Amino acid sequence: MAFKTEDKKIAGLLDKRVYLIPRNQRHYVWTDENWKDLLEDLSFSITNASRPHFLGSIVLEKKGDNEKGAGVEIFSIIDGQQRITTILLFLSVVMLLFKEHDEKEKYEGLKSYLLTTNLSNQTFIKLETDQYPYLDGFIRRICGSDYTYSNLPQLIVASSSAQTKGGVLFKAIQYFYAALSIKSIEEVEKFRDALLNTNVVEIIATSEEDAYTIFEILNARGQILEDYELIKNYIMRYYEPQNDIDKAKIRWENEIVNMLGSYLSLFIKHYVTHRYAKSGNAHNFNYSVIKGENPKNKVVALLDDLCRKASYYQIIADPRNGDNGNCSECEYRVFSFMKTNRGVLFRPVFLSLLHRKELGDLSTSLYERILEFIKLYFICYTLLGRETSNKLADTVQSTAKKLEDAFSLEILKDFVGGLIRRLPTQAEFVNTFKQIGWSKINGFYKDSMQKKRVQVALSTLEAIETGIWETGEYTIEHLNPDSDSRENANIGNLVLLESNFNESNKDKPFAEKVETYVKSRFITTRNVYWRYKDTPSLFKIETRAKLMAERIYKELENVQQKLVSLLNI
Repeated sequence: MAFKTEDKKIAGLLDKRVYLIPRNQRHYVWTDENWKDLLEDLSFSITNASRPHFLGSIVLEKKGDNEKGAGVEIFSIIDGQQRITTILLFLSVVMLLFKEHDEKEKYEGLKSYLLTTNLSNQTFIKLETDQYPYLDGFIRRICGSDYTYSNLPQLIVASSSAQTKGGVLFKAIQYFYAALSIKSIEEVEKFRDALLNTNVVEIIATSEEDAYTIFEILNARGQILEDYELIKNYIMRYYEPQNDIDKAKIRWENEIVNMLGSYLSLFIKHYVTHRYAKSGNAHNFNYSVIKGENPKNKVVALLDDLCRKASYYQIIADPRNGDNGNCSECEYRVFSFMKTNRGVLFRPVFLSLLHRKELGDLSTSLYERILEFIKLYFICYTLLGRETSNKLADTVQSTAKKLEDAFSLEILKDFVGGLIRRLPTQAEFVNTFKQIGWSKINGFYKDSMQKKRVQVALSTLEAIETGIWETGEYTIEHLNPDSDSRENANIGNLVLLESNFNESNKDKPFAEKVETYVKSRFITTRNVYWRYKDTPSLFKIETRAKLMAERIYKELENVQQKLVSLLNI
């Protein structure tokens, strides 16, 4: 395989050459987003003269038969036609602006980048393609000495036919014209210079087979990069001053990668929701959002914010107490519970709340009240009410961004109110709650998710009575024997109990074992003793299940009312 590789400037790429676009290549597909990226890259290079833009690799096939005459090289574009086409469109707009400002020398100086002249003084446009026949006329009109068109719309009309008037190349020209025409002629010059000074890697093959082999190698799919890898590359590529890039890399590793470990990808996803109220599952969605929201001259601030929010996210995703603790007791209770029960939906809001607390906008007492409310709400809405958390996504997204952008108590009130409006009524909650159950025998109630709901319900009731969420070791006791009937698997027939009591009570009827419950450390279990010790026959499973559901629902209402009263101060 024969090929030659060379580092070049765009100016060198537009020397005595004519480029051909093979008929089998796709049409021009760049859009506003691509054009915007190019302008931002050039703007960054203008501000940072020591860091010219890099436009990637261009793969070309050298054509042996020279139909253009002596002094002209002809190349077929294998990879890079989108970029080469855009370069010529951009320069044509710059040339047009020079003409409009009567900058004759600057105008004349660009002609050789759009037209190639052979030794017989014949001229050819740099890019020849059957796809866009109007391109030839457009560029020749710009470069012609008999230029008589006073504005861009006239020039487009003159170069168009009925079929090409809405051509995508004209859309690119109009985009660049709109962006550059509002700048001074000195600024336009700087964009011209930045483009011509842009670096490329030119790869020239001597045969079509070799050219496409090189193209396949360059585009072979290896390991797909994660969003965070692309974000790091984006930050380091444009970080200023350059002398601090090593420090920036160390910060990225220590304050983001090492701090978050396996939580890194999820952090990036929740960061995007927290900062920009956006979410999606498309490949590299989060990278695209972050890149789009953070211009190249803002990457230093982006890194600072990512490091700050990563420190918060570690608390949320990996809360620890004790000697190596990283959070308060309240944070540990809430975040560890949410982590255990997969309550990740609220993490973008938690990031905003932590930030506002650190800034001093949110008092510790109010902050902790909000955390406790979210936790209890999550229990009632998702774990026990069995509603889908995705229904809350819009509320969480909008609130996280609003709190991050501009804190106010009104935003928090709207957030709390929005959640409550989505809560099932008490009657609906009771009906759903009564369907919870667990059994070692009955197949319907036997799975682990059923048991998890029972554990959440019983431990929540215990915490409401004691204020303590750490229940320690326990077993689930069936008041009436599990083996007697399917109804005995229902939540109304279940309590928390120490394992030694549970074993001694095995298969005994309720009336015989109720006396042992007074010895339990669990208040809710002792309450069963005090309620039914004299009249165990009054115990009804469905009645108790209803009372349990109403107690939890009432507690959520109480927590909400106390929180709202604080927010109304």
